[in-house]
Amino acid sequence: MAWIPDQVRNDKNRRNMTRSNVFICYNNNDKEELDQLLAALTPMIGEEHLATWDDSQILYNEDWEDPLADHFDEAEMVVLLLGRELLQDDTDARELFLEYVREAKNDGVYVLPWQAHPHNENTVLPFVMNNPFDQASVSLDTPESQDIAADRLEAFTRLILGLKEAGKSFRQQDDSEASDPEALKQLADHLKAQGYPKEAEALYLLVLAARKDRLGPDHPDTATSIHDLAILFEEHGLFDKAAPLQENLLSIYQNVHGKNSAEAAQALNDLGGIYLGLERYRDAQKACEEALRIRENTLGRDHLDTAESLHNQGVIFETQDLIDRAISSYERALAIREAKLGEEHQDTMTTVHSLALLYEEEGMDDKADVMFQRMYEVFGDEEPE
Repeated sequence: MAWIPDQVRNDKNRRNMTRSNVFICYNNNDKEELDQLLAALTPMIGEEHLATWDDSQILYNEDWEDPLADHFDEAEMVVLLLGRELLQDDTDARELFLEYVREAKNDGVYVLPWQAHPHNENTVLPFVMNNPFDQASVSLDTPESQDIAADRLEAFTRLILGLKEAGKSFRQQDDSEASDPEALKQLADHLKAQGYPKEAEALYLLVLAARKDRLGPDHPDTATSIHDLAILFEEHGLFDKAAPLQENLLSIYQNVHGKNSAEAAQALNDLGGIYLGLERYRDAQKACEEALRIRENTLGRDHLDTAESLHNQGVIFETQDLIDRAISSYERALAIREAKLGEEHQDTMTTVHSLALLYEEEGMDDKADVMFQRMYEVFGDEEPE
């Protein structure tokens, strides 16, 4: 059995320490990759908030466990530079190191892998899976591949910066911290894209508070912040949190742009989807019908935005088992999309897919076969998204 000191299991005082560092662990032979990472991080985070540790310290320092534990305890996030295998020749030390990683994750520390050598397998990686920054297996001998590596490194450093800003907002909850709302919005967008919704929410809230205070509640940038939060909540199934935001957004658009504006129609269209998620079917139908009315009157019956409303209306009717009305809405949407986008466009095929399933369910086999054949010709055996 591998040796794991009691201090790892029992020292609760460590967990109460203030965490602010980015702690990078690496193999001593990966110094070049470390220098690249430090060069990217230092200007944004500051040298005082960066700490490093390499596995050669085990060979030259008999008392290496406590300093390593201290680094983990002071870390707001841990970066595992996964190049050459860490501690591959020392099973006990490796098990202790992985225990520190587990403890850090259990304490809410972000553990982020940065794979310096994509061709190398690394047994630490399973402890930090779901990483969006596993580097592509490309040679760095060409300018193009060097650009890819540089873009990935830039994205990784932006992720770290965004997580630090989110952590600051969790701790301070101070609207004055949002000194540059646009920069924070970009970080929030990046965190959302990389799978950190709670951290993105924290930054979106900071941006919204700052914009309300500086620009006013009805400013377009304030409306954008409300929309960002509503979409974030909707995408994660938090419809009860998304609904009041989307209702607020609709009110802003109606007051600023007019009740029959394109902006109001889009807000109504999105609100219908949120109400559908809440199973408020009558409200969803009412919102979607109003969006469709505005779009038909202002944009025309054959506009693509009209087709969007028709398709969404079909979804709402289908959910309520109003089959004839659902088919009629889908068929109108399909005709517009075929004419405007072509028969193989993704939006066209989305409506084809909906009709194929509905025709099949209703026993309209000939029509269903036509739709399924169209899908097969475009997607083969793959299911459309």
